[in-house]
Amino acid sequence: MELAADRTKVGASIAKMKRTVEAVGAAHLAALQAHMEASAARLGTKPAVIVLSDLEKKAAKIVPRPTSKVRSEGYRGYARFIEEVPKEEKAKYPYSQYGPMDFMGNTNELHCLINGSHTILEIKKMLDAQSQRKANLEHILNYIQVLRLAGLVEIKELK
Repeated sequence: MELAADRTKVGASIAKMKRTVEAVGAAHLAALQAHMEASAARLGTKPAVIVLSDLEKKAAKIVPRPTSKVRSEGYRGYARFIEEVPKEEKAKYPYSQYGPMDFMGNTNELHCLINGSHTILEIKKMLDAQSQRKANLEHILNYIQVLRLAGLVEIKELK
């Protein structure tokens, strides 16, 4: 959208395509649900029920939104704000960006997904879909808290 000459036209086209893709996704999910129920009945078992962990429930209720600070210093200028968060405060929210405890591999991708419309759980699932390594939900939650302390995100709690 940032590069579109006619933002209204492009925005309408994207919105229409998004609705179409969401409808396809809903249809596929319904087909999978029906198949799972039929398979469970054939095997004489109960259908699987997905139950979120407490951490997943918490993450499903938090929507981070970027603040104007993110772009105020230009490309990657927000790193300065993260560095300015006192070490004692950062220590309250441990996360690992590299090595075997890597929570996402690429903070740039995480930053792009923080747009005020995705919950943290949805962000984790999107990161998981793009990588062979599963994201660590607790580390993502902690990193977003550090971004909040840096004034780079605001957090909206859903009910």
